[in-house]
Amino acid sequence: MDTESPATEEMVPPRRSFWQWLVGPHAAIQDLGTRRQARLLSSLLIGLLPILATGAVASGLSDSGGTGFPVLLGTLIGCVLSYALSRTRHYAPAAGLTLAVFSVVPFSILLGVALGLAPYDYDDFVNGYIWIVLPILLSGVLVSLRGLLILAGANLAALLLVPLVLPVVPWGDVLQPAGLLV
Repeated sequence: MDTESPATEEMVPPRRSFWQWLVGPHAAIQDLGTRRQARLLSSLLIGLLPILATGAVASGLSDSGGTGFPVLLGTLIGCVLSYALSRTRHYAPAAGLTLAVFSVVPFSILLGVALGLAPYDYDDFVNGYIWIVLPILLSGVLVSLRGLLILAGANLAALLLVPLVLPVVPWGDVLQPAGLLV
């Protein structure tokens, strides 16, 4: 008598089945490494979406003005699109979109300064550039080494262009975040 029966959908605990439905990679993704990367990306985005939504709502309800609400809302929308794309067979574009969204956050804050939506504040600048580390760390597990180097180089080049494009930002303020990338 066979004591082991084949696993069926009915035997999977409901919580695990729901989680698998949320983060499980598309069936068309066959490579084991890519499947793990797709699952990791979906899991990270599922964890970040409520945090970004809460931040956007809190920033929108505050009367502080500035760039917080549009930046967080744009980041939230980008992450929702990335999650939706990651649930298809197009894992690589979803990973690229996620990394691009997180790379754009600090530059979006500076765009608000350039457009006159908020005054330049060193603390906001440095806090925004903490975000520049996130896409570099994520790219180490989501894309190839070549992709990581391209992303780090692009972020560093964009960072070094900031004082040229926006003279209100002193070179000294750029050195600390640039050191994170080097």
